[in-house]
Amino acid sequence: MAIDTANDINKLECRDKDYSVSVSGVAGLSLRIYPNGKKEYYLRYSHPHIEGKRPRMMLGKIEDVSLHEVKYKADTILDMVAKGSDPKAIQQKEQTNKYTHLKTHHL
Repeated sequence: MAIDTANDINKLECRDKDYSVSVSGVAGLSLRIYPNGKKEYYLRYSHPHIEGKRPRMMLGKIEDVSLHEVKYKADTILDMVAKGSDPKAIQQKEQTNKYTHLKTHHL
């Protein structure tokens, strides 16, 4: 089964273990459903500079991001990968820089 619409997402039920369902239209995009009912979008991609691994990025929760938005976001990330960038490394660097001012501030 692949997800095409928001109705498809609403039909997905919780199970004893978490599972993933692919989202149609974007290679590597999927929705992960957890036993507690949480649903999150993930993108797995192959990177030319990272041999043998397919990094996975969380793109958002279904409450925060629409299906249309997450497809656009995934396409943008895949374009970055095609141009040689590693979006996960960029995301991690931005997270680190976000809190740098807290580490250097002295009381």
